Amino acid sequence: MTARHDERLHDRKFVRTFFTTPTAVEGEEDSAKMLRSASGLSGMEAPDVWVPDNEDATAPSMRDEGAHNIIEVLSENGAAFPSEIHPRVVWHRDSPQTRYQGFQHMLDIADPDNGAVE
Repeated sequence: MTARHDERLHDRKFVRTFFTTPTAVEGEEDSAKMLRSASGLSGMEAPDVWVPDNEDATAPSMRDEGAHNIIEVLSENGAAFPSEIHPRVVWHRDSPQTRYQGFQHMLDIADPDNGAVE
């Protein structure tokens, strides 16, 4: 794949479909269970978009673990996923601490040293 992270892989401006997945599920032995399952879905292709959702679909107390799960699951399965992946993180809250936490999550998720893929 030769596209840069800021280049689209197609000319369409709209997605055909998208789906969100919680990034961490409380009370599960494997909190990334739903994320792992979604990473293996068939039938997705560009311009479909998968949104690992570390904001609304994930409990606030699980967001650090959710960011870690995104890194782990996408470094294992992201390159083989047949459509675009756009993780969603908290970054717009009134609390500077919450915004900073979301910013740190973005940096960690996008870090090639953590296995980030283009």
